[in-house]
Amino acid sequence: MDEEARRKLAEWREGLVSEFGFEALDPLGLNVGKLRDAVLQVPFLDPYRVVMVRGVAVRRADAMAPALAEVPDSTRLLVTVNGRLGASSKLVKAIAAAGGRSQEHPPLKARGL
Repeated sequence: MDEEARRKLAEWREGLVSEFGFEALDPLGLNVGKLRDAVLQVPFLDPYRVVMVRGVAVRRADAMAPALAEVPDSTRLLVTVNGRLGASSKLVKAIAAAGGRSQEHPPLKARGL
């Protein structure tokens, strides 16, 4: 999961012309208001904004869903969750409604390694 997130962030950051277009949010102090503000912020010098939240706890993931009610085309959002979210998760549904996709990376078992 971390490798896929790093790859996607590197791809998105290539299109940025300044550091103003990237914002990494700490999941520990994150609330719906902070996430919504970061998502809705207009890009300054860049063609789009990249917002990343890495390592959201499963028990807090669904609480972040209301922040994704409006995701402008000028924002690219990457959220990683420490654990598994089901298809009925509010966050998974909010991401799909915003035009995004969710991807599960199950832990490898001994045989898979």
